Amino acid sequence: MRQFIILSSCAWGEMQQRPHHMAKALARLGHKVVFIQQAGPKLDVDEIPDTRHLLKVLLLGKKVVDFGVEVYSLINFSKHIEFIYEQYIILLNHMMNTNMDTVIVSYFPRFVALLERVRGKYRLVYDCVDDHEDMEYSYWSQPQDIELEQRILERADLILTTSTGLYLSKSYGRKNVFLSKNAVDLERFSGEREIPEDLRNIPDPRVCYVGAIFDWFDEELFYKVVEANPDLSFVLIGPIKKGMMRKSFHNLYLLGNKPHKKLYDYMCHCKVGIIPFKDNIDLIIHCDPIKFYEYVASGIKVVSTALPELCINEPFIFTGQGFEEFNALLRRSIVEGFDKEAAMKFLQENTWDSRAKQLNNILDGEIFESYKKDYIYYKLQKEWFQYLKKYPHPILESLYGLSYREKNVDKFLYYSEKAYKLQASNYTLKNYVTALYMKNDIKTAVKVLIQDRNVKDLYKAELISLAEKDHSDILKLRILLSIKQFSLLRKELQNLNKDSNKGKFELAHYYYEIGYYDYALLIYSKLRSSLEGDQPLMYRNLSDILAKKGHLYASQKLHFQMMEAVDRILGNSNRLLEWKEIFSQKNYCKSCGSKEYSMILERADGQPIVACKNCSFTFLKLIPSSSNIHKLYNEKYYSNEEIYGYRGSFYEEEKPYMFLPRLEWVNKSNIYGQDRKLLDIGCGDGEFLSYAKESG
Repeated sequence: MRQFIILSSCAWGEMQQRPHHMAKALARLGHKVVFIQQAGPKLDVDEIPDTRHLLKVLLLGKKVVDFGVEVYSLINFSKHIEFIYEQYIILLNHMMNTNMDTVIVSYFPRFVALLERVRGKYRLVYDCVDDHEDMEYSYWSQPQDIELEQRILERADLILTTSTGLYLSKSYGRKNVFLSKNAVDLERFSGEREIPEDLRNIPDPRVCYVGAIFDWFDEELFYKVVEANPDLSFVLIGPIKKGMMRKSFHNLYLLGNKPHKKLYDYMCHCKVGIIPFKDNIDLIIHCDPIKFYEYVASGIKVVSTALPELCINEPFIFTGQGFEEFNALLRRSIVEGFDKEAAMKFLQENTWDSRAKQLNNILDGEIFESYKKDYIYYKLQKEWFQYLKKYPHPILESLYGLSYREKNVDKFLYYSEKAYKLQASNYTLKNYVTALYMKNDIKTAVKVLIQDRNVKDLYKAELISLAEKDHSDILKLRILLSIKQFSLLRKELQNLNKDSNKGKFELAHYYYEIGYYDYALLIYSKLRSSLEGDQPLMYRNLSDILAKKGHLYASQKLHFQMMEAVDRILGNSNRLLEWKEIFSQKNYCKSCGSKEYSMILERADGQPIVACKNCSFTFLKLIPSSSNIHKLYNEKYYSNEEIYGYRGSFYEEEKPYMFLPRLEWVNKSNIYGQDRKLLDIGCGDGEFLSYAKESG
């Protein structure tokens, strides 16, 4: 019997994810399972209780849930948020007082920091379920997790990965990484169930999606499919991000959240389960959806976009790329029968109990052949080779190439290049450039990055500048930074002389990427005056750090320096000069009509804020001419991110000069009558709404 302590990334509740399923499966095997969560009671107290008293409170708050899992909830001290980690340490140190073989299972990289203060003997398992480097779609991750994950990978006795993409990434150069995909609890998904009340009146055949709807959900594809199939009913179950799923169709039904124990009741009364995810983003490439296993266990076919984990040779799963393929497969799945025998064989090999047994076997030192790295790589290569002969799939081709990275770099380069030429996505670019880096073909790597449309001009300018100066050692670092290859970047940094200005400067860039902003700022401040030539990356990083600290005008100046440096290096026309030309019309006081004014403040972009000499009303001296205002926006009429200084970022600093006087003007407007309406034709930044709202 072991003691498993689960440090979860999510609370114990009606929504069940991998940490909950693994906890229950381990408990079913007869182990003591402790589940520690942050979702505890809130307390608004000035002083924190002493350690002894606090431990007593935490232990008294224990709840015993399914199969004897013990759930401990940490207290949220609203005035001492930082104390949450101290509670982890207090509880963990208490639980080390046992003769049992203790295993801590961490689901989040940042737990590694507190484990360094835990006393006693234990083994650490890092159960890696997500790509924490994808900051665009992984909303729960923070920049610090990039570095913390490297630390937990180095510290862990055992690493589990839930997808082949994560496995190929984390197992490189390591022998303690094992593939442990997601699974299903068959007991929860069996038997006859009565159709739920809110599903009963929705016409057959029903197509369901169960799970969160967030940025990774392909809304455009989904709407096309709903519109193209008016004879099908589309049922969505789960939380929806604000602003999504705004369109309505006669055959679209949003049922909201349901407890996990009720999901089978809904799914078993549907015909097909769908997974319409964006299949070219890192987060999804590295995910193995639990909903897939639960759909199959509910006796329904699955239609998905081409997620690598679902490109398998089974009769109950169809994967397609693009609307035409996805829709055709959906129509096919509606009319074809469900192969129960094949489904049951698959499911029996993919239960949570089997995953828990695998973990225990590995901890016991029983490494079966099917767990071993060479076997997994051989199996993946064989299956993917057969699949790719039938279906072209750039992402899978890139993964296939990645599987050769450790033993055959030439094959890695060949297949990653082939994949990139089929589809130039961020993922295929990353693997292709990584292969070029490993072959030390720096010249080609730079050329590929400069020509790629997805690479930001900032990185292109840095690469060109370093190549012209023949800084080959730094060029390697910038190549890795451009593709967010942080594990290799970290190793390259270790080879630099950290006492040299060059080494310190590169370390500052890395500190910025991993969210260590104070360290980066300290180095930049010391070394900035000693640097020669344009430093666009430093300008960008410093600008962002200063903005986070509230120094918005200084931040804006650096942002414009970055823009001018990038334009100069790339040989582009100067955007800053072009945008200044937007403000070609001289202004006048909108309150009294006077053209006489005095200067109050000059913004960092050269825009003067002035006050009317006649009535003291404040306004911008220059306004955009209607013929040029489109330059402030991109082709879809969204504010252009590069402008930065012409948006509402500086509201707080300009508030005393611009917005408070205007607020006073709004409040005085009742002299024209209580029912007077103000029409605001604005730029979309909401500045007028901000001060109008403040006025009540």
